[in-house]
Amino acid sequence: MVDQNARSQTSARHISFIAAGLSYLVAIVVCIFLWSPDLLSTLGDAGAGMALAGHAAVVRIALVEGSFALFGVLAAAGFGAFCLRIIRVNATERLSHWTIATALGLGGCALVVLGVGLLGFINAIVGWSIVAVGLVLFVIYIRPDLQHVPRTIDRNQIFWWLPIALPLALALTVAAFEPGLLWGEEGNGYDVLEYHLGGPKEYLEAGRIEYLPHNVYTNFPFNVEMLYLWMMMLRGDALAGALTAKMLNVLLAVLAVFAMRALGRLIAPTVGRSAAILFASLPFLVYLSGLAYVENGMLLFSAAALYCYLCGIQDQRCATRWWLIAGAWVGLACGCKYPAVPMLAVPVALMGALHIALRKVTPTAFACLLIGIAVSFAPWLLKNLIATGNPVFPLASDVFESSPPGWDAECAARWQAGHAIPDNARAMGDRFASLGDQVLLSWKQGTLISLGILSAIGLAFLAIMGQTRSATADNSNDKSPNLTTPAIPLCSILIVSNLYVWLFHTHLIDRFAVGLAVPAVLMLAMFLNRPQWQVLARVRPLVIWGIFAINMAASLQYMNKNQVALLVRNGLDNGSMLRDYFTPHYEVVNELARPDAKVLLVGDARKFYYNANVDYCVTFNQNPFADAAANLEPSELMQWLRDRDYGYVCVDWVEMRRLRQTYGFWPALTPDLFRELQAVGLAPVQSFRSPVAPDRPPYATLFKLSDTPEP
Repeated sequence: MVDQNARSQTSARHISFIAAGLSYLVAIVVCIFLWSPDLLSTLGDAGAGMALAGHAAVVRIALVEGSFALFGVLAAAGFGAFCLRIIRVNATERLSHWTIATALGLGGCALVVLGVGLLGFINAIVGWSIVAVGLVLFVIYIRPDLQHVPRTIDRNQIFWWLPIALPLALALTVAAFEPGLLWGEEGNGYDVLEYHLGGPKEYLEAGRIEYLPHNVYTNFPFNVEMLYLWMMMLRGDALAGALTAKMLNVLLAVLAVFAMRALGRLIAPTVGRSAAILFASLPFLVYLSGLAYVENGMLLFSAAALYCYLCGIQDQRCATRWWLIAGAWVGLACGCKYPAVPMLAVPVALMGALHIALRKVTPTAFACLLIGIAVSFAPWLLKNLIATGNPVFPLASDVFESSPPGWDAECAARWQAGHAIPDNARAMGDRFASLGDQVLLSWKQGTLISLGILSAIGLAFLAIMGQTRSATADNSNDKSPNLTTPAIPLCSILIVSNLYVWLFHTHLIDRFAVGLAVPAVLMLAMFLNRPQWQVLARVRPLVIWGIFAINMAASLQYMNKNQVALLVRNGLDNGSMLRDYFTPHYEVVNELARPDAKVLLVGDARKFYYNANVDYCVTFNQNPFADAAANLEPSELMQWLRDRDYGYVCVDWVEMRRLRQTYGFWPALTPDLFRELQAVGLAPVQSFRSPVAPDRPPYATLFKLSDTPEP
């Protein structure tokens, strides 16, 4: 029997080598065809040279900007290790320990930046001071671990982990593009330019974090955006810090992969390895790395929260401390995105209450879980409560009455209508059709969500039938509690709650379901690593690498569809590609805007690339210019502009039309209004056409007030 088991393990190892090697070779060939289709036929062709130059630009940006981001991550690891030492919890496996330490430190640094920002200390000195202190702590706590680094490398581990270089390379490539170039379905990073990076830029320019009456989105919880602001502080400039922020976003995705590894290792080492590889293949990670969104951070905090939750069940003596940290991470995830409250915090709290009823943990541990959630999420609630009177502003306007500057009942109604379930998806059948298109069969989710849900059903059935032994059986000497039993209901309730909230309380956007990836991948990894199924054990590597290859093909296909290779070949010079491809008016507007002749934007709210003398307003806020246009004659409106030092008005006709057809737009601001203003002194200076569609009508027009002095 021993010889048979040994032969089985050797066979599985050989299959692992072959599957990983083939996957990596296929990935290399696909990359060659992606970046330079003619490279194989004509190695000396100029196109190959341009492809290599493009790769060199990616490497340069990744090294330079990634170095600043890495400083921040290492500093956060130091802070996190210090906090874990104070709380007196310690993961036995060192890589898992440093993963959760880094995640905790990043969340803490986000709240520190919020605090110093509210006090008015947003500058490079403060940013680098945080880094310096954190790096000192990192050096202190990493030194003992460096003495125990293994001197030999397991070749089996190399073959398992090497193909993960492919999604990392793709993530770094799309992260090297300046914000606003990728992706078309996200309005080329419209939200990024409007508030994910636009808000931190305004804070950096003001030197403090303050309420912005013209941008309601900046009242969202901003944990990840605080990390982006931190990167801008390190660079001393928002534009220079944008790529640094995007590289930090990639590192958040990398840490999320390691957090999934740590989470799976609580079940068994093979589950941890499978969970990490499967999660790394998630196409959404590559997709999100091309933007500066918050989901990568939310996934990291969510995986870390589940890790500590299960550690609390495994280690009863330290359950209160583990659950305190688990609660802190749940609160940090909620501080990334409001939907994390019903999708993560509520189901975790319900599972905690259930474990109390089953006497798996003490009421004290459950209280610590709730305290951790409250303390880590409270800063954002207090910020909004003080600034607006509504702790979850702009949500729940029918519960909390608030009328901060730039907001009224009409704005609240427009917000509710703009973020409701679309009219074409109100029927139950339409919602489930959207679930299939946007989640279960979405290329961004790859095959992971659908397979994870099927695995959850299978594992739940096996648990009901009494077959609850997990992959912990692959280590017969392991005497730790079997965590599959609590992991299955925990992941199941997370999957159910995420699906319910997405179906009935969101506007059915695929990104809002990305939180499903954490419980779904863990379920899939547990299902694939059940020791009772010897046949599956032999083909497991092929199954895992097959899923990996399918997901990578989806990512590569989408990048090819968005002409990423073409953009790489045309160069990655920061500050030029956006103007060359999409919006040439940025440079013109910034050159004209000055304190005595500011520029007023109408329609466009992508503040990030404009300087401080350019004013805007998002469509959900009260617009002083729209209010004035509704009540003043054209000549009086011109005087209104002069009194506020506006020398120019830039109207984005495409945005005006898009917003009027979707979220709503101020009724007084129409093309007819600007025709009337031209009769009383508003002169068109320049019209702008898209460089990629020069035959189309102008997308924007720059107007000048007649008495504006020349720059």
